[in-house]
Amino acid sequence: MKKRNKGGGSQGFSARVRLLLTSLMLVVFVFFPKQSHGQIDIERYLVRETISCSEIAMKSTALIPLLHQDNQIDTLYALLYYWDEQCGLAEPLLRFYLLHQIETNTFSDDFYPDEILTYLNHYQETTTFQDPNYYLDYYTWEYYPLDSTYYDFTRNLALFLQRYKDLQPIEAFFLDFYSNDFKKAMDRLKKGELEGTRLDSIYQTRQLAIKQAKRSFVNLYGGLWSPRGKLKLLGNHPQTGFGGGFIQNRLLLEFIMKIGFLPSPNYYEVMVDGQEHQSKNFMNLHLSGRIGLALVDFKRHQLILSVGMGYEGIEAFTSAEQEDYGLSRMISSFSFSPGAEFRIPAGENTYLGLNVRYNFLNFKTRRDETQLPGDALLIGLSVGFGLD
Repeated sequence: MKKRNKGGGSQGFSARVRLLLTSLMLVVFVFFPKQSHGQIDIERYLVRETISCSEIAMKSTALIPLLHQDNQIDTLYALLYYWDEQCGLAEPLLRFYLLHQIETNTFSDDFYPDEILTYLNHYQETTTFQDPNYYLDYYTWEYYPLDSTYYDFTRNLALFLQRYKDLQPIEAFFLDFYSNDFKKAMDRLKKGELEGTRLDSIYQTRQLAIKQAKRSFVNLYGGLWSPRGKLKLLGNHPQTGFGGGFIQNRLLLEFIMKIGFLPSPNYYEVMVDGQEHQSKNFMNLHLSGRIGLALVDFKRHQLILSVGMGYEGIEAFTSAEQEDYGLSRMISSFSFSPGAEFRIPAGENTYLGLNVRYNFLNFKTRRDETQLPGDALLIGLSVGFGLD
């Protein structure tokens, strides 16, 4: 069993007064050393002398490791109190608060803010910097430097505290996270090891909000149009197109536009004004809307079943034939296309989709002069981009 120093509890009035006095003296001697050696007019000092939060962060993160090493607890608490009171709860300050609570066996599940996951994300982001000794100031929304020793100090402290055997699961989570084993820490959270803690409640609430949020997207499509029945006379054709829509609460709404091309391998008959013509031209236009349901929606992997309804047409004559002979005929059909799509993440905000659909069709001209009954099987790949 580990032996951690007991601490915490409510401080009495005298302790608070002592803390305030210590804080004031600490500020005078540390941040304004030139003025500390003579008589100080406190009122003039408070009015005329200013120090920015970035300067407080820089000097505080230089002092915290030294005060911690020398076990100067009163002075350390005074410094933390001053930084917190002057500038609010910065990420590097919260980081040490949590580690120190674990070290002194005073960890409180009610201490950290509701935005704890945001603080953790910003810490993880700074670890990717060439110099990780930076923090994001939540007032200016800019990054400011910390003392060059602070990152290694907090990481080494987290590693050192992992030797204790009676850690609570949530304490182990923070030690894993601040020792930069982010995957291990988040696995604890995702697998339910922190069930019953406020952090678990915050995480579950955020996950639910993510699932319920509207996720808009656009995509590019490429695939194969493969006809069935008498329509098979026209042969297979490549298709390309694009789409866009959103998913919210597992419900999919999407608009699709696709074009098929390349000549037909066989001639087919087309009637224009009672006269029969032979054509191999194939220019396919597909417009439809889809509604569907994401049966699987886990870690950005999605299995979506949907039904599309819209219009599909085939232009039977080339542009040259239209210009030279005045021939133009769009063979049209209502499109009903049930199908499935499986999406997997391909990047931070992109996905790859495998699409399989069966398109029920019944091509004919306006006067039923040309009939090409049959359906089409659609197989394709899409690349999608999130807009949120």
